[in-house]
Amino acid sequence: MAKEKYGIFGTAECERLQGPVKRLVVIQESGLFAGAPPVEMRIHSHIPFNDEEFGKQFVAKLNRKTDLPFYLTWVEILHRPNTPMLKITDEDLKKEGIEPLKD
Repeated sequence: MAKEKYGIFGTAECERLQGPVKRLVVIQESGLFAGAPPVEMRIHSHIPFNDEEFGKQFVAKLNRKTDLPFYLTWVEILHRPNTPMLKITDEDLKKEGIEPLKD
């Protein structure tokens, strides 16, 4: 496992294992006993900068008003080099007949 620094000043840091990056995420309980989707399909949000203290605060806030609890956990994300990344603008959406989201 190697730590890599990134950002304009190199002050942000992530850990990499042969390619994947460790990320702190919030996962919501599925509510289904049988046929529940896999955990990775229930990722609710990513915690910015892997800030564990903020992650705990955010999950506690989410759990104030929910019937299905949220959990804080680590995942490893790997971007495959040949996977296309699409930059989509409002104009692209309009060409496809999709209404852009309001501000």
